[in-house]
Amino acid sequence: MTRSLKPTYCKLHQRVLEKTRVKIVYGFIAGTPKCSPDYLRARGTQFPHTDDAALGGCLVRAQRSRPRMVCPDCIDARNEWLKEHCPTWAKTHDLDGM
Repeated sequence: MTRSLKPTYCKLHQRVLEKTRVKIVYGFIAGTPKCSPDYLRARGTQFPHTDDAALGGCLVRAQRSRPRMVCPDCIDARNEWLKEHCPTWAKTHDLDGM
């Protein structure tokens, strides 16, 4: 029997994770709060299982999305964090993805 190393349960919110597909972003990513050290710190402790885009590196490939296990409560917490800490950006951008 093979065990998956990927999480299936959000320990923070006590929820079973849901499988979804997320966008892959290629190239250098800058100018978004989601690249800031504050966001990355908060993501690690407050909303670890979000539907943020996957970073694909510098070489653009044919693959445009990949599967990811997400927690709906983590996504809600991420959106609230962005609205509180980056209100101007949150009003003018899609909060999902990158």
